[in-house]
Amino acid sequence: MGNSEEKYPHLPGYNAPPVIEVVSGITFERLERFKIPYFGKFWNKIADEFPGCEHAPPLDFGKPSIDDPVTGFPLPRVWYINESKDKLIQLQLNKFFFNWRKMEEAHIYPSFEKISEQFNNYLNVFWSFLNELNLNQPNVLSCELTYINHIALNEGYNKVEDIGLIFPDFVWRNSENRFLKNPNQGSIQFNFQLPEDKGQFLIKLNSATRRIDKSPMLVLEISAQGLGGNKSPEAMADWFELAHEWIVKSFEDLTNKNIQDKIWRKHVRS
Repeated sequence: MGNSEEKYPHLPGYNAPPVIEVVSGITFERLERFKIPYFGKFWNKIADEFPGCEHAPPLDFGKPSIDDPVTGFPLPRVWYINESKDKLIQLQLNKFFFNWRKMEEAHIYPSFEKISEQFNNYLNVFWSFLNELNLNQPNVLSCELTYINHIALNEGYNKVEDIGLIFPDFVWRNSENRFLKNPNQGSIQFNFQLPEDKGQFLIKLNSATRRIDKSPMLVLEISAQGLGGNKSPEAMADWFELAHEWIVKSFEDLTNKNIQDKIWRKHVRS
């Protein structure tokens, strides 16, 4: 979503999109000879831009591809965080992710093109770092692109049962005579196939509560995962373009047209 560059004139843009986080990343063959001190050495490469560092539970926790073959303990996922906390690099033995996050109202979604460019730049720094360690660049197994959207109260709805006002496909039938009255929480998930066996496309919709004021909101997560048989750098670039197109078009397809125009300020390119 957001303001795509002229590279994507066929896709809609939004001046005030509800996107609060974008995750772009890859999963690759486990780095067998990558040691814990190397996480710190890599941090030295990017510390000027990412001065913060934190541990996080590994993704795919407990699977053999993550556990240390010597100790049997899970090896960490490390977060490298920039000063404003709106950019984050995640690294573990078989994954490299880059996140853009809207941490403050002043943080503006920078466009898919800029996020993609930054992800590729940081990934190239990591590949170069592996070369310095005389470690082979691992084969990429799959890619991921995820957009997370927060739709706050009064952005076209007032309570959970109003979900149909935002998402016309998901309508709660209000009736005084029905047994199930108004819900206070809800969750919906749909799975789709990307074309040409290039992976899975996931849509998750959940009700939640905003931390800052405890008001209700809807969380829409749209995610593509996969790659296909061709795992060359060119195929990876094409896959991310496909994933981005599917995410933007599905957001447009799922949401109410009036909300797109009035709240998120959709614009059409000439």
